[in-house]
Amino acid sequence: LPPGRQGTVRRTGGEFGASVAKMREDIAKKRKALLEIIKQENPDRDSIDALLTEISAMQKDMESQVVDHLLAEKSVLSKKQRSKYIEMFEDRMEKRKLRRDKR
Repeated sequence: LPPGRQGTVRRTGGEFGASVAKMREDIAKKRKALLEIIKQENPDRDSIDALLTEISAMQKDMESQVVDHLLAEKSVLSKKQRSKYIEMFEDRMEKRKLRRDKR
């Protein structure tokens, strides 16, 4: 990227990363609350369903924001840069999958 665009991409990427981290943290809190209900002697199914709905909506919102971010970053790249960018993203996804699979 030209020097002027590099700073913009890094800045928006950093802000975006912080936003996604916060969303993941919020989803984790909801999952913990869900587990606490499930652990109860007589868990309330309506409460479980409400939390599942919230978690699903939060995950959808996060995924949508990821896609929006990827498309925005991709739009300022040349064809060659886009190819490399997508390759790097795919590599990150694969590494995350491998870390999850090791658990």
